[in-house]
Amino acid sequence: MANGLKLLEGTKNDRDKYIKRTDVLDKVKKVVLLKDGEHMTVKMVADFYEVELKTIQSVMNRNKAELEFDGVETLKGQGLKVYKSTYLQGEGMYKKIARLNIIPRQAVLRIGMLLTDSEVASKVRDYLLEIEKNTARKDKESTLKFLGTWNKELDDFVFKYIQTGIKSSIPIRKSMKELSSILEVNYGLLHSRWYTGDKVLKPLRHRLDKQTLIKVSKGEHLKNNKQYTDDCFIHSSRVNEQIANSNEQYQELKQVCNRLLNGINSVYSQNERDYTRTVNIYKIINQIKTTQEQHSKAFDEIHKKIDHIEESLEERKEDKIIELNKELHKVKQKLKTANKDNKKLSMHISRLTILNEDTDFQKDINSTAFKMERNGNLTKMY
Repeated sequence: MANGLKLLEGTKNDRDKYIKRTDVLDKVKKVVLLKDGEHMTVKMVADFYEVELKTIQSVMNRNKAELEFDGVETLKGQGLKVYKSTYLQGEGMYKKIARLNIIPRQAVLRIGMLLTDSEVASKVRDYLLEIEKNTARKDKESTLKFLGTWNKELDDFVFKYIQTGIKSSIPIRKSMKELSSILEVNYGLLHSRWYTGDKVLKPLRHRLDKQTLIKVSKGEHLKNNKQYTDDCFIHSSRVNEQIANSNEQYQELKQVCNRLLNGINSVYSQNERDYTRTVNIYKIINQIKTTQEQHSKAFDEIHKKIDHIEESLEERKEDKIIELNKELHKVKQKLKTANKDNKKLSMHISRLTILNEDTDFQKDINSTAFKMERNGNLTKMY
């Protein structure tokens, strides 16, 4: 309440702290602006705050300096004419006016801080105070960081945060996730601190009273959480739908399985026939292999015999060559001897030729026979 009065009765500086939070207007009620997308008229502000026109005019007159600082402007003359032609074309209610006050969102927010008899303005102030409260809480939270050990201040903060969430029908898991971000601590450590503790520290949930513990264990603390119950309903519907789909899929899969089983049986029968054929083929292959092995052995024996014959022929060939070489040597010796004899004979023939030239000797030759000795000499036979 004191803070609310501070906005209503305080100084401009008190209100300036919140003057940039024009988003609060949209949270309270839909904001209707002029076609320029930035301003409202006095009548539009009165409609927004659900008060009479003169109430807004009175507030504006009392706080003229503040509102002008926020950008409130009175259009007239050429400025009004230009604004009309730009943003108020076709707006009959503005056709004959000689002046027009245009109020930006920031000034609309300030009027909400100054209005006393307006529920909408009261909601605006509540939002602003809640923002201040949350900001202060966040500032305090920013000083709390988990540095590896738990202390009383951290324990108290965690317990109060989760306890407040339980009272507001917020799931504990969600509160823990928020705390994990605020304190920069691992979610698992928070979970352990709340539910199990350790040898020294008891679980923080034991600080809850017995009745609250029972409600939490049954999930009854979430009954007032519409979003949670809606989510549960949606989840349940989805589960039921998934079950129905699963049943349909099961029937389809069952049919597929039956077809597969029939196919498998057919394949099995075919496989049995193929197996019998394969066994017979395997036997034939074994017989062929056996025959091939026998032939291979026979071929090996034949090759051995051929090798033996070739070796024998080679040996005989070598013996024959040696024998022929010996014969050739003998022939060469005979030829050599014959050449010598031939030379001697040639010498005797030469002698005979000389003797033939003598007539008397020729006559003697005709009547006398000679015999050539082995040494090449002629011996008279008769």
